[in-house]
Amino acid sequence: MELPTFHMATMPVRIATLGDSIPRILPQCKHLFVYLNNFSGYLPEILAHPKITVYFSEDEIGNTGDVGKFYNCEDWEPGYHCTVDDKLLYPENYAQFMMGKVDEYKRKAVVSLHGRNFHDRPSTSYYFDVKNFFGCMDKVEEQFVHEIGTGVMCFHTDTIRPSWDWFPYMNMTDIYMSLELQKRKIPVLIAGHERGTIGISDKTMIGHGISQNLNRKDTFQTELINSFKWRINRA
Repeated sequence: MELPTFHMATMPVRIATLGDSIPRILPQCKHLFVYLNNFSGYLPEILAHPKITVYFSEDEIGNTGDVGKFYNCEDWEPGYHCTVDDKLLYPENYAQFMMGKVDEYKRKAVVSLHGRNFHDRPSTSYYFDVKNFFGCMDKVEEQFVHEIGTGVMCFHTDTIRPSWDWFPYMNMTDIYMSLELQKRKIPVLIAGHERGTIGISDKTMIGHGISQNLNRKDTFQTELINSFKWRINRA
């Protein structure tokens, strides 16, 4: 059975959540690459595993935020790749389900469980003024959308090969990945799923997520999405 390669970025406040997320990921992956932002050489015990390769930010290119999950992406081997979030809890059939969706659409689409559609008019807020929001922890009907959520994303390298220069600023990988897919007219599929398919660790510290930190300071993100004419691409 073919397994995908997983990629994650994390930070010290998420050490506790790694204890919940990593055991769910390891049985489903060929290998897991983890970029450790600001760990100062400390390796959490949960990451000391032969199927895990870690990158310490101080030994590489510094703190990259969520972009770390795309570190060395130009050198990723051919095959299936899943980019994941350090606080989410993935079901035991996650990898097979996501790869199955990629193949169902003949590797013409990038697949996620999370995303957005933007208005035809200019948005007043990236976080609070979008046409549709599809949360990975909610029930969602299968459909093609504008923006992909990279914390629950799967693709095959036959479809796309990300490049590090796609992500000029940290903690905006969903927008930048989606812009590159739009430019290439590659469809973004939100795979249909039930509420509770994806969980979240109860050890997650409130206030340390990207949206919690930026949702009142999203002028740049809003200007960026307003600068592009979004369309729904279908496989």
